[in-house]
Amino acid sequence: MNQTTVDSRPLNVLHLDHSHEAGGAELALVRLVCNASNWHPSVLLPTSVSGDGGVFEGLPSRVPRSDTGPAQSPGQSSQGSIGRIARFVVQVFGQAVAVRRSAEFKHADVVHANTTRAGLYGALACLGTKKKLVLQLRDQITRESLGTLGQQAFARIALRRADGIISNSQSTLATATVLQGRRRVPSAVIHSPIGNLRAERMNSSSRQEPLRIAMIARIDPWKGQSLVLEAFSAAFPEGNEQLFFAGGSLFGHEEYMLSLQREVASRKLHDRVHFLGHVNDISPLLSDIDVCVQASTRPEPLGQNVLQYLAAGKAVVAANEGGPAEWISHGENGLLFEPRNSSALSDSLHMLSSDRHLLQRLQDAAPRTAGLLTDLEVAEAHGQMFAEVVK
Repeated sequence: MNQTTVDSRPLNVLHLDHSHEAGGAELALVRLVCNASNWHPSVLLPTSVSGDGGVFEGLPSRVPRSDTGPAQSPGQSSQGSIGRIARFVVQVFGQAVAVRRSAEFKHADVVHANTTRAGLYGALACLGTKKKLVLQLRDQITRESLGTLGQQAFARIALRRADGIISNSQSTLATATVLQGRRRVPSAVIHSPIGNLRAERMNSSSRQEPLRIAMIARIDPWKGQSLVLEAFSAAFPEGNEQLFFAGGSLFGHEEYMLSLQREVASRKLHDRVHFLGHVNDISPLLSDIDVCVQASTRPEPLGQNVLQYLAAGKAVVAANEGGPAEWISHGENGLLFEPRNSSALSDSLHMLSSDRHLLQRLQDAAPRTAGLLTDLEVAEAHGQMFAEVVK
């Protein structure tokens, strides 16, 4: 095992995040620090709006957590009024000051920014110090993803100060590399910890039962729930096929959830489409699912869901772009469809329903996908990057 040390002691790594909600980045960070076996982790967050630790509430006692600085508003930095942009800037600078003044920062050998916003205030906090900053890229560094102000600020502040970069996919890393110019720092592509899911042998595929389809993603317009609804309705206008959405309406998207529910009602699918909300343990859900879908309407960096689908032995249907396309080989361990094309997605779903041999073959191949790591292996790979930047 790699020993992440400095002066013969384990490194102190300060992990920064800007939210307490159960988003993909936050769930990944919880799994990461809980598996940190070769560095000493601590977690520093802004003040919680709700007053509790949210998804970080259950951290073990060996992983200290502190809340300090201004609460961070959700949303892209370039959306909304001038007042909202000004509030974003004030919050980022305020959090940078709070991080810089914290005892955790003083004792840290490495500062690990788990989100793009944390990368901004982490970089500002590190300016003028010898602290090593590692950026975790979970979003593509594009205007579409971050907004114009967010992309420019991240390129000019975070990327210029970074000592190392960890990206969830090659496509995500490429969006940052193009903004770095000639400056290069150590980088690594390491997928997020996904919860050590294991495939369970199921008989539903061999039995001619109606297909059970799931999408695990937060409720957000760009995640594509509406596209999936449209495709499901077209593929199965009648029958008993079931569709499950697992994910909370985080970061101010409650109205989108209501619009999805209205769409289900208008399509008369209320008895076949189910909204489960945030699901803490997805293993029981996946154990009873045949097909899992990723249908983001812009290039998906690579969250955890596609890898969880594969590890759990599900037939995966994913948009043919971004990070998922690096993991899915069409017809071998999943199916790829033309992005943002509901007809193409509908055809893929119908194909898996009508061809149960294909369904079974994809399910069998999914957990054997090369490159899938356990959470401990993911943590060890992070530790190696932390060690590299302090050499």
